[in-house]
Amino acid sequence: MALSRPPRFGERPLRAPEAIVPYGFVLATENEIRIQSRLDNAVLTASVVDRFFPKDRIRAGIDAVLALPNGSSVRDIERLLGGRCDGLDVAIHLAWKGLIRLAPMRKWTRDTTFVRSRPSRAAR
Repeated sequence: MALSRPPRFGERPLRAPEAIVPYGFVLATENEIRIQSRLDNAVLTASVVDRFFPKDRIRAGIDAVLALPNGSSVRDIERLLGGRCDGLDVAIHLAWKGLIRLAPMRKWTRDTTFVRSRPSRAAR
């Protein structure tokens, strides 16, 4: 298969054996396609974003979580923060740190409920 134009730098025409590409078939669940890839992206994002998130917001979020019973919503965290910051932002950062658990199979909103969890060694 020849190019109709001269090859660009680093590009070379394909030869017959290289033109044959093996194809395969993989059966993937919705969890593997949508949810797991989002979780992988969240882990990557958390490793970078955490350095820039204000520590006073994390402290205020921890205080709010400790003052609320398990099963409270993100909106309850925001109410206790008194409008100083976005409760959903704080809740997501607390979840990334392993301090609370948000439902992983649902889109996170202010109506999402949480439970406290034991902090991981990385969060201490």
